Amino acid sequence: MAGAQGGLSPRPSEEGPGSDGRSTSERVVDLLNQAALIGNEGKITILKQVQELIINKDPTLLDNFLDEIIAFQADKSIEVRKFVVGFIEEACKRDIELLLKLVANLNMLLKDENVNVVKKAILTMTQLYKVALQWMVKSKVISELQEACWEMMSSMASDIILLLDSDNDGIRTHAIKFVEGLIVTLSPRTADSDVPKRHENDVSLERIPRDHPVIKYSVLWEEGKAALEQLLKFMVHPAISSINLTAALGSLATIARQRPMFMAEVIQAYETLHANLPPTLAKSQVSSVRKNLKLHLLSVLRHPSSGDFQPQITTLLVDLGTPQAEIARSMPSPRDARKRPRDEPDAALKKMKIEPPLGEDDEDKDLEAPAVAVAKAAGAVTVPSDTDITAEFLQPLLTPENVANLVLISMVYLPEAMPASFQATYTPVESAGTEAQIKHLARLMATQMTAAGLGPGVEQTKLLREEPKEEKVAKPDAVVIKRRLSALGQGQAIAVLGAHGSAAGLPDETPQAKRRPEPILPTTQPRLAGAGGRKKVFRLGDVLKPLSEVQVEKLKVGAVRRILRSERAVAASGAAQARVKILASLVTQFEVPLKGEVLSFILDDVRGRLDLAFAWLFQEYNAHLARGGRPSWCHQRHRSSSGDSRATRATPHVPSPVTWALSPSLSPGSSPRWCWRRR
Repeated sequence: MAGAQGGLSPRPSEEGPGSDGRSTSERVVDLLNQAALIGNEGKITILKQVQELIINKDPTLLDNFLDEIIAFQADKSIEVRKFVVGFIEEACKRDIELLLKLVANLNMLLKDENVNVVKKAILTMTQLYKVALQWMVKSKVISELQEACWEMMSSMASDIILLLDSDNDGIRTHAIKFVEGLIVTLSPRTADSDVPKRHENDVSLERIPRDHPVIKYSVLWEEGKAALEQLLKFMVHPAISSINLTAALGSLATIARQRPMFMAEVIQAYETLHANLPPTLAKSQVSSVRKNLKLHLLSVLRHPSSGDFQPQITTLLVDLGTPQAEIARSMPSPRDARKRPRDEPDAALKKMKIEPPLGEDDEDKDLEAPAVAVAKAAGAVTVPSDTDITAEFLQPLLTPENVANLVLISMVYLPEAMPASFQATYTPVESAGTEAQIKHLARLMATQMTAAGLGPGVEQTKLLREEPKEEKVAKPDAVVIKRRLSALGQGQAIAVLGAHGSAAGLPDETPQAKRRPEPILPTTQPRLAGAGGRKKVFRLGDVLKPLSEVQVEKLKVGAVRRILRSERAVAASGAAQARVKILASLVTQFEVPLKGEVLSFILDDVRGRLDLAFAWLFQEYNAHLARGGRPSWCHQRHRSSSGDSRATRATPHVPSPVTWALSPSLSPGSSPRWCWRRR
């Protein structure tokens, strides 16, 4: 750990001295001390050097300096926090046991306030989820901390699925890619799965033993299907953006190629999208989406398992303007169907399947039997969907007479001018009136009716799902409870405890199961005032004290006096009129001592500062009226310059303290036409 003032101290290492005579541990210490002091630009470069040294050059130092690297997750720099996320990924790939310490820190970074850090955390979770699942499968003994680590990973996966509804477009795109990988991982690989070479060794559902003490095959299978449902709902949302829609189209095509058992759902989603394009898309975006939909349909059509869906795919491609020659080239040949051998699980997993663990009873076998049946019958669609039921209902009704009547009725609702988007995307129907085209038209209408919640399919499916729903809700809980009891029986087989002992041990284990991994907190930073510590944030309110009333009044008077004394400088700059207006408006709001300062300043030179006096008088009069006062006029006879008293003028009554007698301050030779009087 870091020292109090002197930064980090060297750690013992097996690595010999380098070219500069220092060991790898000493170089890492020096680099970490530099990273604590340097700015954000060079900090990333230094931290990458540290990562290279402790991960690739000398992995024995990884655990020693783990806390110091993770402490940078509290750094203000976004790039530094993104580096910490990447470091967690590389460190866990090097030593998966470190996930026990780092999973809580990754969870904190997933909830970071910055969008870029969250996106980096989602990308890291895409890789680490598969690594963690494979680690759990291969572990012969599952510790409590390891089980809690997996629970947190599952919780983080659920949080990322919820990010499909995020306000940020980029976060939604990254969440789509994560859900794609999650569905592929939590579903079984078949002989027809089109798996890229770089992912051939990735874990998938068929490699998970049915009798695993912690991971439930059926639970993961349901989670994978639930994630697919969320992705399908997200793609048909009317407010989806063009970028998210393009990403979702690609993800569904990847899922259909790698997991053919989901091809029916993918094709139906493509049909729904084709019939109901989001209204928020622009003309160019509609063309781009249709182009991407065409490319992904062709890629799915090339798959050997697309034989049952070729009529639907072909009809969609024709509607999208695909030439028949291109469709024919993409058709898979029966002799070209690949015979990909199913990946064999590890020998250790085989042994676990062949030799059931001690303590497994017949009830557990009965509980796991439905999961096996689900996996075997994954490719078959046993329950028709809402769209299928409605399409079968509509197909015999689409006779030429009914279609003609529908067209005549709908013409009333057509706009006067053809929309530009429709004109740009319309393709003539080549096979109108054929059985395939009628079937496609029925599916298009059924898709729109299902989206609106209409049709016999929606009603019939509701009735079919009401009764099984209650059983499905209660069934997973029973499986978890029985599995927990079975695991307790396995762990206590030597003691040969009875049923009462197992039941009594369950409450003792419950608080331990709720224990979650704790993050590595940057505890070294508050103790370091120099090299290894983070600088304390300066807050002005912590060092300043409020001024007293005497000090405030003193500052006010001083400010007014400085403004008054700047008369010559302001006059030279040409801003005298602005100064008068500012003083007149401010002095109206002053207290009596400040008004006395301004009045004394005016009386010192009444002739030269008469404009300020008049402006002040005008402001005081306006303030009096604003407070609800009424003007009172007094008639006064004024003497002209010739001495004749012949003019009677009405002057407004202005309240004190402005009504001061200024006439005695005038020069003896002056004869003003009117004056102010004290009242």
